[in-house]
Amino acid sequence: MIRIGIACCLLAACAAGAIVLGQQTSQAQIAPPKVIFEYAAKIVCGKAPNQTLVERGFYSVAVNVHNPSAKPTNFFRCKVALAEVAQDGRISPFGCKQIDPDRVQVFNCRFFLTLFPPPSPGPFIDGFFVIQSDTKLDVTAYYTSVGITGPTGAEVPSKIYSPSIAVERIAERVLIDGIPQ
Repeated sequence: MIRIGIACCLLAACAAGAIVLGQQTSQAQIAPPKVIFEYAAKIVCGKAPNQTLVERGFYSVAVNVHNPSAKPTNFFRCKVALAEVAQDGRISPFGCKQIDPDRVQVFNCRFFLTLFPPPSPGPFIDGFFVIQSDTKLDVTAYYTSVGITGPTGAEVPSKIYSPSIAVERIAERVLIDGIPQ
């Protein structure tokens, strides 16, 4: 009877050890979560027609991206997500390449349009320029606009109105395994 009890205890201990070892092994095989830094800059580009959500005018944006790191980005990609009234808009395929240490790249309205396969989104686009990187970046967008209508609503030459400019630093969002934190 004692032998059976000892045998049962040994078997239980071995099983528990196997379970613990199995847990340690499976945990060791799981790679740490991949951390991605994501930036979403608002973009408004082109000549706004009459029936848009913004005032008629010419709009432009440029996004400066600086890699302050001492190493190049190993993972750097970007896309454009367009906005549509009351429905989902188009999303471009990913583009962009790495940024070397302490270098800056600029992305503008013409570049945003090149990310889309034909047909082109049109003369006016509204949406977000989304950047993903394995390295923290400095991302700043600067927006310019010029009105094209006068006090009566008639279109007038843009030289009558002085352009406006706004500069915005784009905050990062951390993604772990693709999930915002």
